[in-house]
Amino acid sequence: MLREERLDNLRERHERRAEKAQSEADSRFKYVDHMVDIMQGEPIKIGHHSEKRHRRDHERVHSNMRKGIEADKLASHSRGMAATVEHSGISIEDDDAQTLLAEKIAGLEKKQAYMKRVNREWRKCKGDVDKMPQELRKVVRTWLEIKEDYWRAPFEGWELSNNNANIKRCKARQVEIERIDEIEDDQEVASGTCEGKAFRFVTDTGDHRLRFESPRLSKDACKVLKRNGFRWSPTRDAWVRLLNLQAISSAIHFAAKDLERLS
Repeated sequence: MLREERLDNLRERHERRAEKAQSEADSRFKYVDHMVDIMQGEPIKIGHHSEKRHRRDHERVHSNMRKGIEADKLASHSRGMAATVEHSGISIEDDDAQTLLAEKIAGLEKKQAYMKRVNREWRKCKGDVDKMPQELRKVVRTWLEIKEDYWRAPFEGWELSNNNANIKRCKARQVEIERIDEIEDDQEVASGTCEGKAFRFVTDTGDHRLRFESPRLSKDACKVLKRNGFRWSPTRDAWVRLLNLQAISSAIHFAAKDLERLS
């Protein structure tokens, strides 16, 4: 799946979640308004035959108000996620991840070279902007207006270091994706026995997931899987984790061993 398709699906999922949560919030608030109109602020009559019913009504109002507020917050959060989904990073799930990473690296390297050039020209002219090349003067003047107190050059050392670290990180991700692409589908990563039941971790390259296969286990076993980054997926009816080198390492060195200790 291409990145744009994945982001569109993710945006639609957040929008559906927001719509569902908002519908629940509106329904609960409507119920609260209805009950408040009925009760009209009448106090609970202690010892009266209506006391139990009146208390139940109060509890329902409080419960629906609380759940309505929670649903409204979820709707707001989901709408925010849908609005900012285009800012999400490049994922291993993207079929065009290598192309996108290559473009990102090229942009970062261009930025690194530009920052070095500006600093070099700044030092060569000893801070005199008018002596710098014409195409750099506007940039440096704008920078001087923003940064009143500066060090030896327009771009400080930490800016160059951070940008260089991003270049290295993107190149490392390229290597990781290459190694992930070499993994075969339905390949067993780790296996063992937990609570007398056999289990194994297998790769699902089509879904980009590392899947846990086993009969139903106890809550302690589920806690081990959660602790190692696995989550229950109702749509897949399995415990899964995004397929990457860290997931494979975690399954081999931690999850499998922790599960075997429960036997």
